[in-house]
Amino acid sequence: MSTLRGGAFEDLKQSGRLPSPGGVALKLLDLASRDDVTSAELARVLQGDPSLAGRVLKVANAAAAGTRPVVSIGDAVVRIGFRSVRQLAMGFSLMERSATGDCEGFDYRRYWSRSLATAVAAERIGRDARSIPADECFTLGLLHDVGSLALATLYPREYTALLGDPAARDESVRRDLERAAFFVCNRELTGLMLRDWSMPQPLIDAILLRGARDGQRNERTQRLADLLHLAGLIADCCIDVCSVGPAPAEVLAQGLATLGIEPDQLNLILSDVLNDWRAWGEELNVSTRPITVADLLSMQGEATLLHQLDPRADLPEPSVPQPEDALRVLVAEDVASQRLTVTRLLQARGFTVDEAADGLQALAALGARRYDVVVTDLVMPGLDGIGLCRSIRSSAARRDDLRHPVDRQRRSRKARRGVRCRRR
Repeated sequence: MSTLRGGAFEDLKQSGRLPSPGGVALKLLDLASRDDVTSAELARVLQGDPSLAGRVLKVANAAAAGTRPVVSIGDAVVRIGFRSVRQLAMGFSLMERSATGDCEGFDYRRYWSRSLATAVAAERIGRDARSIPADECFTLGLLHDVGSLALATLYPREYTALLGDPAARDESVRRDLERAAFFVCNRELTGLMLRDWSMPQPLIDAILLRGARDGQRNERTQRLADLLHLAGLIADCCIDVCSVGPAPAEVLAQGLATLGIEPDQLNLILSDVLNDWRAWGEELNVSTRPITVADLLSMQGEATLLHQLDPRADLPEPSVPQPEDALRVLVAEDVASQRLTVTRLLQARGFTVDEAADGLQALAALGARRYDVVVTDLVMPGLDGIGLCRSIRSSAARRDDLRHPVDRQRRSRKARRGVRCRRR
């Protein structure tokens, strides 16, 4: 890793000019130096910022998809660990504190939009690649280019001039120009900052290595670097359609294969990334784009390849319902992050899903169309889950329309048992 001339990095730290987390995130960073800190103490500190605590819970639940939901900060600390909670808090805090700046040539909105897209893509790929915990993948993506933000903050006028050079559009050329001007490039400065924030060394090494192959690195570091590189390519597609070349589907599928993920998962992964990117964008007030998977891939005449990469395009798995005969499910949940998690799990299994933010919205939806299954939260404003169930059951017509497959199976088993009893 390159170092700034004359220990300048330490001088920059002392000057207070480097982008840095604040508030609760800074308190968590201070706690990292203690050996006797407890999970309860960490939870109390994080609960001092309800907004930040909610975002950490959201990532923890996404990372724990398919297991018991994380319902409290204490659970999050236990489930994903203090290190992950602290990293997430730092990333979200930095995003709030550095949403804008004085560097006219640096597009802050684009920077954070791409960083967020990289974060959700890394988290989603991490769940399949199983390289590192998915919550750490999210932080890795969110902070992987913080050095560029730092250069824009430290040298706003000089960095504006550098970014105005057409040659700087090439990433490797831009790094050379940065070293010539500031004695360090954005990637190296990212590593120095994350090391100062006590980020794990394997994550830092992955940031420095991304986009390259190094036979001297251990396998886990290389996989992390490959994961981050692929997440960055997906983020590039989210920001600029077809920015990864004329055949983005092929490039992204090859990236999945490198990580041991079946290429036919590409469309499902991209769909999840786009949904999460937009949901997080609303949560964090970060710009996103209303694009589809087809837009993201920008196939340009390669519809056949897209068809081949879609696991639902040809012969489906027997357990996955097809769109034309899939069960329609209504999900009633007032917490947006939980509603999104349930919806995504159901859609991934082929169900057609509509959403309602409370019981009253659910009743309105039930009055407008038929649903095979209703999944409802127990505690909701206006009309809770128990009240919703009572309202549904009070209508004989509605009761006939809401037969769950499990209920049919249970009735069938009871009928068979009844036949056996009569035979005896």
